[in-house]
Amino acid sequence: MTLLIILLFGTLICLILAGFSYNFLAKDPINKALIYWGSALVLILIAGLREVGSDPDSVAYKYYYESPLILLLAEPTFALISSFARQIFNDFQVVLIVYAIIGISLKYYAIEKLTQLKFLAIITYFGSYYLLHDFTQIRAGVASAIFLIAIVPLSERKFFKFFLLTVAAFFFHYSALVLLPLWFLTNDHLSSKWKISLYLLIPIGIIMHFMKIDIMLAIPIDTIKYKIQAYQEAQEIASNSLNVFNLLYVVKYVLFYVFLYFYETLYIKVKYMTILLKIYGVSLAFYLMFSQNTILAMRVSELLGIVEILLIPSLFYVIKERGISSFIVVMISAIYLYINIYYIILVQVFK
Repeated sequence: MTLLIILLFGTLICLILAGFSYNFLAKDPINKALIYWGSALVLILIAGLREVGSDPDSVAYKYYYESPLILLLAEPTFALISSFARQIFNDFQVVLIVYAIIGISLKYYAIEKLTQLKFLAIITYFGSYYLLHDFTQIRAGVASAIFLIAIVPLSERKFFKFFLLTVAAFFFHYSALVLLPLWFLTNDHLSSKWKISLYLLIPIGIIMHFMKIDIMLAIPIDTIKYKIQAYQEAQEIASNSLNVFNLLYVVKYVLFYVFLYFYETLYIKVKYMTILLKIYGVSLAFYLMFSQNTILAMRVSELLGIVEILLIPSLFYVIKERGISSFIVVMISAIYLYINIYYIILVQVFK
């Protein structure tokens, strides 16, 4: 485990150096592509070749892989990839490799399309979401990557393409169904009413959390309601209540208000700033407003929160001194990585 932690922080340093080479030393587009996709290959190898049990979920995935009831335990794509791994290689490790290739490659592709600050986005991704999704929740990792790609048609109001990508994400992780209502969000400049609404999202969410208001129980569909109640019962048995003021989310709340404060500056520089900010606000509000159901609140918030790998690098435009602004983004990523190592790896060791 110590070796893995050293490897993760070492990889972060290597990504920072690769970003420096990409931005300042590599002039040839071919060299830039090699540096960019070479870093993707490193992350794929680390995630795909990890030992089963080195993360909280891989043991469960291996159980799904070996179970005759795999279609009842996971999404169809997991069953398909598992069948391929069994019949061709007879090795569960292939499942981890395939998911790493798909999830990380698609994220790199999306980052290339969505931002000019590619390596700052990759460094942010490595610190905030690499361990969480592509190293642990691999099905959600692919779904979140597809969601990132869907931001372009969402912003450009191309519903059919957005719908197809949402369906694809759904077949990798059922939580992606929540992406469809995002269609009602636009990338237009924020009006005063929108700004006020976004500023109020977190305070309203906190009030609902303390009042223990559960919106999901008002859903008129019995099947969904029963499933939510089952989640809550399991949560009560495990005594697993959600701390909405944990260190990771406090950092997120602060960052959200920083983005809002500098919105006018960032709107000029970041093409998809409005839609990214709205989605990020929804992810944090969902975490607070649906906190009575820990699993639901975390899954949806984490899926939508993937947009922060594009938002955090935008802080580069806030401070004129580029060296300082880059350092701030890198430090936020390092803090995220430290927090994720604690929650995902160290907690697993001592539980």
